[in-house]
Amino acid sequence: QLICDAMQRMQSTFVQVHGQSEVLGRTAEKVVKLIQEGTKNGDRSRSGIRALRESFEQITKAVHDINSVAEQTRLLSLNATIEAARAGEGGAGFGVVARNVKELAVKSGHSADQITRLAQECSQQSQQTVDGLQQLLEQLDMIGDMIGSTDEVIQTIRTDLNDSAHEAQRMVSAFG
Repeated sequence: QLICDAMQRMQSTFVQVHGQSEVLGRTAEKVVKLIQEGTKNGDRSRSGIRALRESFEQITKAVHDINSVAEQTRLLSLNATIEAARAGEGGAGFGVVARNVKELAVKSGHSADQITRLAQECSQQSQQTVDGLQQLLEQLDMIGDMIGSTDEVIQTIRTDLNDSAHEAQRMVSAFG
């Protein structure tokens, strides 16, 4: 009777541990799915940030064109100022316009330079974000692999416990 009672307790323990391993297995599966979703979200974010970076590069190119126009305008205003001075009093009004055009060209150039700096900063920050996302995605992959391995061990334990519970049941039946 003593052996039968011990076998029944052992069988009960096997059943409890088997149930707990099933809970662990389901939890591991949920975590793996969450990691996979997180990885997909990270990939989408990385793609979006790369697109932003490309936009910043296009902004920088457009600003370069604006700088070029501003420089050409500044040179034209300088030539106009010279011609106005040659014309004497008759070119005085034209000289005022030429100075105003020059001021606008200088302001445009300064604004374009500022936009270029900001676009470059944004591009650098987006690259840092992409790099950080890449590291995060690699870490998520490693965590997913570890959890997958852990889940395989849990599945093996569950199978072994189930087999042991059946053996214990057969022994209980044999003894009692």
